[in-house]
Parts: sequence; structure tokens; C-alpha cells
Amino acid sequence: MANAVKGEVQFEAEGVTYTIRFTVDAIVQLEEKTGRTFPVLAAEMSDPLKVSMSLLRLIFWAALQDRHPDLDVKRAGELIVPAGGMTSALALVGLALERAFPEGRSGGRPPKPGQKRTGPAS
Repeated sequence: MANAVKGEVQFEAEGVTYTIRFTVDAIVQLEEKTGRTFPVLAAEMSDPLKVSMSLLRLIFWAALQDRHPDLDVKRAGELIVPAGGMTSALALVGLALERAFPEGRSGGRPPKPGQKRTGPAS
């Protein structure tokens, strides 16, 4: 079962349950492979008209790596259609982003000295 507090989102494809999550490592891999910062990528992800299928495949792959490190980019792309297609995959990614950054996609402001930070730890 997906742990929403950890930012996890589950979906089924081809009779298998998969879990996506935006960990720090997933974000770093996306930045390294695209040459773009995560805030730029997050802005692109929020506009379906700006997301290419190649970018969606890469995003899906990175988000799958925490729980499914054996999946390569090609296989991640093959899961998009049985997961419901591009629109459903974008919705899954959006939900995973919201869960990973519950204070907003920018991650919110850092806590003031002596103030406890709330929210999930990655």
C-alpha cells in the first residue's frame, strides 16, 4: 500500500501494482538527464501542453526508481498506456508531486531557527 505521507502514489498496469515517488534522488536524476532544474520541470509538468511524451516517460521512470529500481526508461514508458495513458500518467505525477511537496511545489519556506518543520521527510 502506498504511503501518502512519504509522497507515494500507486497505480496498476498489466496486473502489477507500481509505486511512484519523488525522492531527492529521483529529482536529481531528472535534473541530470534533462539539464533543467526541478522548478522548471515542475512548471512544465503542470501544463499538459508543455509536456512531451519523452519528458513524461523520463519523469515516470525517475519516480519509479525508489520502489522499482530494476525498471529502465523504456519499460517505464511502456507502462504509461496501461496505466491509463498520458492524461492519467500526468495526474499520477501531479499527485505524487503534491504529496512530495505538501506546502506547494516550491517546497515552501524553510522554518525559522528553533521552529519545527512539519510535513513528510524524504
